[in-house]
Amino acid sequence: MGGTEDRHVAMGGTEDLHVAVLRGVYDRWRASKGADTRAWLDVLAPSITFRSLGASTPAIGFSRNGVSAAEVERYFVDLAREWEMVDYVVEDMIAQGDRVAVLSHCTWRNRNTGKVTDSLKADFFRFADGRVVEFAELFDTAGAVEAAVP
Repeated sequence: MGGTEDRHVAMGGTEDLHVAVLRGVYDRWRASKGADTRAWLDVLAPSITFRSLGASTPAIGFSRNGVSAAEVERYFVDLAREWEMVDYVVEDMIAQGDRVAVLSHCTWRNRNTGKVTDSLKADFFRFADGRVVEFAELFDTAGAVEAAVP
């Protein structure tokens, strides 16, 4: 499996536009092994509700909640400092109205411990005026903690 050769379900119209935008971002993200954060930042509204399942887990230092594109950028800086992307494959995108759900499979190596975590990942987006205004991510936080702890 590679890239975003995903299946996607959409109703047409703006749903397809949202899926196309996200497909491009995920493709750039994967091709750069997580280094191309500009791809993400370019699609965010200046004010965004950003939530991460791992935000309450101190061992996963990059993971946080936020309300601005600047806080999302900090998330990516911390992620790149702590983790190396091994692989990231988008499996499905489902769009309805202004929302898109993305199911992926990702593998990351912790830069401090060398341990690898492999996880299903679910991302949920809401668009307004062509920009992402809400984002939430769910991933295997127990696996990430295990990989982050020596």
